[in-house]
Amino acid sequence: MTTYQRDYFGWCSNQAAAIQNKQFESLDIDNLIEEIRSLGNAEKQRLISNLVIVFMHLLKWNYQSLRRSNSWKNSIAEHKRRVLKILNKNPSMKACLNECVEDAYQEARYEASQQTGLEIDTFPQGCPFALSTILNPDWLPE
Repeated sequence: MTTYQRDYFGWCSNQAAAIQNKQFESLDIDNLIEEIRSLGNAEKQRLISNLVIVFMHLLKWNYQSLRRSNSWKNSIAEHKRRVLKILNKNPSMKACLNECVEDAYQEARYEASQQTGLEIDTFPQGCPFALSTILNPDWLPE
C-alpha cells in the first residue's frame, strides 16, 4: 500500500514539499496527474451544481407562479453570481459551458419535478433559458 493510499494528507504534504524544493524525482507523477484532473473536475462540478439551482428555481418560478417567493429570486441571484465567479476565475471552462448547461438542466428538471410534484415531462426536455440571460448579472425573473 502506497502513502497515497494509506495517508492522503501526508502524501499531499510530501508532494507539495517535493515540488517546492524542486525534488522532482520524488514526485508521484501518476497520482499527481489524477489529482490535478480531479481538481479540474471538481471545479466543473461546482459550476454544474450552481447552474442546477438556477435552473431549478427558474423552472419552479415559471411553472408554479402562485408560489413564487423572494427566496427563489434570491437563490437565483446568488447562484448566478457563483456561476459568473467560477467562469471569471476559469475562462477556459467556457469551452465546455454548453455541456455543463445541458447536464445541469437535466438534473434541474428532475429536482424541480421532485420538489413540485409535477411530472418531469411538464418541463421542456431542452433548456429553455438563454445562456446570455443566465450569464447577465443584472437579469432576474419578474
